[in-house]
Amino acid sequence: MGTLMISKIREEYPDRIMSSFSVVPSPKVSDVVLEPYNATLSVHQLVENTDETFCIDNEALYDICFRTLKLTNPSYGDLNHLVSMNDLISEYQQYQEATIEEEGEFEDSHNIQHDDYSREEEQEE
Repeated sequence: MGTLMISKIREEYPDRIMSSFSVVPSPKVSDVVLEPYNATLSVHQLVENTDETFCIDNEALYDICFRTLKLTNPSYGDLNHLVSMNDLISEYQQYQEATIEEEGEFEDSHNIQHDDYSREEEQEE
């Protein structure tokens, strides 16, 4: 269902950057038999239809909750919070890179205008 929705969004908005944050199941964390199969089958669609695909290990999320955050019984809300923090960090990094590129373009155009102005002054003299 999710990969179908992503492919439809990609068709509708092909010029938009799309990121995907997917939690990969772990046998230690989940007891649903079909989870690994569904995840394996959906990864191909995610890679094809998104610009960035972040796969996060479910077991690693639980380890972070247990060891780092010292939570004794992490909920899905706790895990979702960790994933959303990754999304924020990724968005911030993309913003920083875009800002640096735009500043470089501005400086290049400013230097060109300054060089043209200097040439005009030299020609007047």
